Amino acid sequence: MDAAPVLAPELACQIVRWRREFHRRPEVGWTEFWTTARLAELLGAMGLSPRLGAEMLDKDSRMGLPPEAALSQAMAEAVRPLGDLPGARPDLLSRMDGATGLCVDLAPDKAPGVVLRCDIDALPVRESQASSHRPAREGFRSLREGAMHACGHDGHMAMALGAVRLVLDQLSQGRARLSRNVRLLFQPAEEGVRGAMPLVPLVSGWPYFLAGHIGLACPETGSFAAGVTGAFATAKFNVAFQGREAHAAQAPEEGADALKGACEAVLAIHALPRHSRGEGRVCVGRLEGGSGRNVVPGFARFEAEVRGRPQEVCDFLFERAKAAVEGIALANGLGVSFELAGQAGAAESDGALAARLARIAQGLSQDGRPLFSRVLEQARISVSEDACTLMREVQQGGGQASYMLFGSDLAAGHHAPDFDFDEAVLAKGALMLACAVLDLAGPGDFRL
Repeated sequence: MDAAPVLAPELACQIVRWRREFHRRPEVGWTEFWTTARLAELLGAMGLSPRLGAEMLDKDSRMGLPPEAALSQAMAEAVRPLGDLPGARPDLLSRMDGATGLCVDLAPDKAPGVVLRCDIDALPVRESQASSHRPAREGFRSLREGAMHACGHDGHMAMALGAVRLVLDQLSQGRARLSRNVRLLFQPAEEGVRGAMPLVPLVSGWPYFLAGHIGLACPETGSFAAGVTGAFATAKFNVAFQGREAHAAQAPEEGADALKGACEAVLAIHALPRHSRGEGRVCVGRLEGGSGRNVVPGFARFEAEVRGRPQEVCDFLFERAKAAVEGIALANGLGVSFELAGQAGAAESDGALAARLARIAQGLSQDGRPLFSRVLEQARISVSEDACTLMREVQQGGGQASYMLFGSDLAAGHHAPDFDFDEAVLAKGALMLACAVLDLAGPGDFRL
């Protein structure tokens, strides 16, 4: 990198506008049709040629898909205007072929350099309408009831777009050069760790991989962590019991109680033994079943997850959960199906790459002041992240990967109805991302 780019006030304001636009039209995992089309429009206007949906990923490798009816409804809704936001262009939806997300290369004629991954999905959370909630007060609350960008992915998209704009401006003005390609991945379905696996071929063999998040272990504006440690490996799964309905008073012995089996399985999962090698987590987040108070339940299902660090702890809990479910089904005369709905491994940021990113961050300034008031090489997190699947692929191929944290004051915790962040982080994040990719893919000594 010849010199750090300068983020003009006009671009800083545009990044905020992008964030608020995405915030108003959230879409949950694998239904991000409008979001993908809008990203493609914006990147196309920058002179880039993104690949969309099925153009970049294998549709059959997706996990945890919504029902086909929900996908069809999301596609139909995407083309319709919502408020003052226009619908998605039909030609872009056609190119997606029923899949979401996109990939774009800044220097496709050059050898692989650095991948920058950005998540794009929202959560099934009904956003607060309270006057104390800034998006509601300032008019950019979600227009889709029951869906909300409650984890900052709207900000991640805006920062990535700002970084692309900065890099392209530097290149066009001759202030920077790329000796390697820079690949942007706008990943669908991060929530529930469902979207990274189909994107593995897009990072395989690349020397550097970057991802990041607003907040988490950096909940103060001005802080920055160049890497993380402590991410949990996780497996998300759905269990369905098939029983036999019968009259609950006249002939209960003729039934097979699926809901009883599910309840036993929930308790068994929470009672799983822990592992001496590390920490584990279990959670059953949803349970449903039966058809009426006087009918022996003929069906029941629940959604659950296990987490662990290191990887073997997660694997241990997952296999024990499956064994418990199968044993309970057998003991109660029930049929059972077990669906893996999402999965991510544990990964640690590479120390050398994190140190390099920290040096970049420490050297950045804005209006004569340091861009970040506090820079850490590593921060510890206690969540699971779909990016870990992509990080592990790059690391196992001999490359380096790091997951950054962009500090921000938070109005409430992640996934809460009143979640919001300090938009001052957006300009800082965009500048840091631009400088990172220019440094890693620039004309200097390319090294690992």
